[in-house]
Amino acid sequence: MRKSLIVVLLPSLLIVCGAQTPPTATEAFNLRIRCKQMADQKADALAWHELSVADGTSIGMSAADVARLNDQTRPEVLGSWSSSKYDAKNNRCYVRIYKHTRRKSQFDYEVHQVYDAQVDELLAHAEIRNENGSIWDESYEGQRFFKDGDASWQAAVTYMDELMADPRKQ
Repeated sequence: MRKSLIVVLLPSLLIVCGAQTPPTATEAFNLRIRCKQMADQKADALAWHELSVADGTSIGMSAADVARLNDQTRPEVLGSWSSSKYDAKNNRCYVRIYKHTRRKSQFDYEVHQVYDAQVDELLAHAEIRNENGSIWDESYEGQRFFKDGDASWQAAVTYMDELMADPRKQ
């Protein structure tokens, strides 16, 4: 009796405790669309936005001060894009953001970032201004944090390329 009870209950227990069924084709399609929407939202949130006159006034700035501040801080966008990848195997949405900007009388700034969009967690960051890169993804098998230098920048960008690669094209 006990053996037959175990044979019946064990498969049920495995299903309840984490055996997740993969999404259907329609569900996966909808999850990819939602992931792309999350990428667009994250890119917009990280983009430079002008300070509104109303917000400036609320902190004691005149309209002229707001206009001057916006002119002084507005970057010239040399390149910008975002991409998304829904990973059905891990049920995660990854977002990659790239920005290359220049500010008046300053230097170029180029940055790559990858986020786990579902928990809004930065997994990797690489910037050219200081030529450094960092990987904070705890599931990453390599060295997780890098210091300044070309090698760290390249390691972080390589990690991002691999994470965002389409497995169907490999």
